[in-house]
Amino acid sequence: MNAATRLGLAACTMLAACASGGSGGVTAGTATVSTRQSDVITQVEIDSTLGLTSALDAVQRLRPRFLRNSGARSVRATESGPVVRVDNEMVGGVEALRTIGLSEIGEIRYYSAVDATARFGGITNRPLIHVIRRTRGRQSP
Repeated sequence: MNAATRLGLAACTMLAACASGGSGGVTAGTATVSTRQSDVITQVEIDSTLGLTSALDAVQRLRPRFLRNSGARSVRATESGPVVRVDNEMVGGVEALRTIGLSEIGEIRYYSAVDATARFGGITNRPLIHVIRRTRGRQSP
């Protein structure tokens, strides 16, 4: 086997190894540390962040991009910015997050306008922030 062929095989082997990286986490020694999901704020993140008093504080501090006006808008759309859903109920705009206490939150999820429409139907053509409350008797969702 000539040198060019060996080099090509080595490059293919390295690419295959990189492509099959697996869990999406970062390996530190023998333990795997999960990377943060960009569209989810977990109860663990909320509980470990000092100085938060409401769901709005959590979003502003941990994922401020949730509050940016992004997503598709139709000609009929007169409002902008994300809408807020708590469990199975639409509760309004971003200001509704101010009324949700941290002890109530299991997780907060962000959906683009397209993803929100696909998941929840044609309720809005705006981004959606979905607050999932903690269930009774459990501390995490």
